[in-house]
Amino acid sequence: MMNDFDEEIILQATNVERYQINDKYTEIKEMYLTSQNLLLSYEKYNGFFSKNEDTMEKIPLMDIKTQNGKAQVKKVDDNDYGMGLQIIYKNNTHDHFVFEDEKEISIWLNAINKVLIDAEDNAKSSKEKNNNNKSPKSSIRKCPNCGATISHYEHECSYCGTEFKNFESSNILKEFSNGLEKIISKELPKYHSKESFLKKTIGRDFKSGSEKEEFEIEIEEKHKKEIANYIKCYPIPSSKEELLEFMLLVTSNIDLKNTDDIEQEAWINKMNQIYKKAKIIITNPDDLKDIEDIYNKKTKEIKFRKVYTILTVLGTFVISMLLMVALINFYYAIGILLIVLAIGLFIFYKMRGQDIKLLQNREKLVYIFLIVLIIGAFILIFAGHNYSRNKTYDKNYDNYYNETIKKNDVEIIIDFQENILFNRYDVELSAYDQKVVISHGEDKTVNFKLPDGIHKLSFKNLDDDTIDTINLVVKGNTKVTYKISCHTDETKITEMAVEYLDENKDNTADSENKEVEEPKEDNTITEEELEGQNKDIVIMLVLPEEYVNEDYKDVEKEMRDLGFTNIVLEAKETEDVNKQNGMVADLTIDGGHYDRGEKFNKNVEVKITYWELKTIKLDKIVLPKEGSKLAKDYDNTSNAKTKCYLNVDGVKNIPKTQKYENAIVTDGVYEYLEDLKKSGYKVEITKVENKNVYAGFNMYDTYFKVASDAISWTMFLSIQDEKYVEYEFDIYMQ
Repeated sequence: MMNDFDEEIILQATNVERYQINDKYTEIKEMYLTSQNLLLSYEKYNGFFSKNEDTMEKIPLMDIKTQNGKAQVKKVDDNDYGMGLQIIYKNNTHDHFVFEDEKEISIWLNAINKVLIDAEDNAKSSKEKNNNNKSPKSSIRKCPNCGATISHYEHECSYCGTEFKNFESSNILKEFSNGLEKIISKELPKYHSKESFLKKTIGRDFKSGSEKEEFEIEIEEKHKKEIANYIKCYPIPSSKEELLEFMLLVTSNIDLKNTDDIEQEAWINKMNQIYKKAKIIITNPDDLKDIEDIYNKKTKEIKFRKVYTILTVLGTFVISMLLMVALINFYYAIGILLIVLAIGLFIFYKMRGQDIKLLQNREKLVYIFLIVLIIGAFILIFAGHNYSRNKTYDKNYDNYYNETIKKNDVEIIIDFQENILFNRYDVELSAYDQKVVISHGEDKTVNFKLPDGIHKLSFKNLDDDTIDTINLVVKGNTKVTYKISCHTDETKITEMAVEYLDENKDNTADSENKEVEEPKEDNTITEEELEGQNKDIVIMLVLPEEYVNEDYKDVEKEMRDLGFTNIVLEAKETEDVNKQNGMVADLTIDGGHYDRGEKFNKNVEVKITYWELKTIKLDKIVLPKEGSKLAKDYDNTSNAKTKCYLNVDGVKNIPKTQKYENAIVTDGVYEYLEDLKKSGYKVEITKVENKNVYAGFNMYDTYFKVASDAISWTMFLSIQDEKYVEYEFDIYMQ
């Protein structure tokens, strides 16, 4: 019987790929070679809807097959898995391990062979000793509690359970501290340099100061590396008492304020090494508890310190942004602050919830978090609504409220058509913060102050608060006439005429006494001009972006009806199936975009750019588009044979179910299937399985086949729909 405390770690590797028979694959987080076993640490899969758990698998070295006195451990270049370390076992199974660095294969191969040879030699030596006629007293001791006979290598009595203290306690911790003190206190090399000609001449060398500083920094870095290497490479003891003392020593030297320093990194790495070795050699959970508690507490403090640093920087940034936002809108700042506080509360709970008694009532914390979040969201919505109402038209919002900008007298004449029986509601006319109520059927003249530019006039139905708008172009003192009429679904507004008074002020009443002059250009925008019926001038009331995604042929016809004669069509190729063939991508007049109400000569160039879908070869497996809802749930454990998309936490990228033919799918899968069909692939549902486990808990399994003339593949979707949707979607790449 070999005691666990005699087991020593010889080699360690991380991120190792393990391949077994039947193409079974395991991602090994950490792999150890000890004097007795191969130890494999990995995450064990417990089913689709169950949480995975960390597992430590132990493979005794004695299980490795030997032939002619040589272990069956080889360096093999496998056709499927690549270059790796192949180990054959006595039961005729084998493992194929692939390391991150190919150089490690030879190191592990030699080490395993050496351990097995040493074990065999030790076994022979032990056999020879047993054959000698020596007194057995040298290997036998008595239990001080019950008097039972015990072996010298046992650490507790197998009869009464009494734990034995280390009879030959080593001075390893004292040696470690003394060695570390020698390195820390040793005298470092000092900077020496020959005096340059410049220093001999004027008594100062501008370069030597920087050289000395660089030299001292380099020496300091080397000294820190020497200390770090000593800490990192110092052997870890094997007894429980020494492991506990060593853990206390190491954790007490970790400075939470400076965890990125090379020395501090070495202390943290040493702490991790002690904990890992303790987990391997101490099999009794009660014996491991003290070391585990120290490790967990210090690890949590380190994580919290890092998060605290990030939150400090982030908090400073957020407060700065809030101050800037507060200058624009106070409610925005309050709303954002509450949401940030809610998120901060959640993060703090996740980091310190178990340590602080106040945070241990999870139910109350959830309520507080939701209340703060909802209040913040409502304030943001209110702020946005209030801001949008005050800021009727963004382009001239600042100009209107800027007192240094000239405001023009705008005379608005309202011809209000009266209804006899129905829809006899009053209307509120407003522009920015200027408002006036017009009674139903009342003809009224309203005077506003507005700067030059395009402004949005709002006509609000005072019965149901619906708003209809019209744009008014202001150029100096302006006079405009509107005819409005009330209907069930809208307040209809028609611009009858607009006159720019500053351009016509020379046309006085006594013009009859003056000589007849050539008539000046009439700048009055009449109803005929607004409808595009002028022979030479076209006034654009529809913005270019309003034509986007319309059929280019319809837009071309409308441009010709408006009077334009020089229309150019241009196709723009795309592979994006969301951009429909023949839909308008852009429209420019006279080489650029324009504002509403802008005038153009009918002979200028009107360019209509439209999408033309590029033919795609249907000869490969098409995965969800990058950035789509399904692609955001891609699982990094996918391999060359299967691409896996899943969401089982119900928090991030929350999925929803919807109907697709005779199956229930998620919205992300629905979008992906529609994209496949638009691309030309045929999507077929081959099997549907729906289960009602209990009230409110449904499960849906659906199998798909996707095909073209050149290729086909299968897919599988599994959904669990309870409080929220959890799903897994697999695309089989063969």
